[in-house]
Amino acid sequence: MMSNQTADAIEQESASNRVVLPPSTAGTLSEDTTVLFELDGREYRVPSKPRAAVALRYLRAVRDGGKELGSAQLLTDLLGIDGFNALCDYEDLSPEQLKMIMEAAQALTLGAMEEAFEGNSRGSKR
Repeated sequence: MMSNQTADAIEQESASNRVVLPPSTAGTLSEDTTVLFELDGREYRVPSKPRAAVALRYLRAVRDGGKELGSAQLLTDLLGIDGFNALCDYEDLSPEQLKMIMEAAQALTLGAMEEAFEGNSRGSKR
């Protein structure tokens, strides 16, 4: 949800087809979170609706280095270094468990991105 200040800043520039973004508040916003996985009794939480920048960094990493690099980028962005390292250091992690964690992370991240592009498709609607 955009603040009035953000909406005003974007609206003021829309006449020129230019979007001027206000300074980032990423470090100050509190977000709803969801548990991505639990390990040794600790919940590892991620934003319920990751920011668009997270999705874009994921897509850029996939483009530049493939799915594996994209997956590492996504998990690091969502979990932070400590959470990502905890997952890396869990020796009993099965491929199926990793797949489930990645699918959940991708669904959260790309779901938020799909919302951003909803109704903006230039393709045909069959």
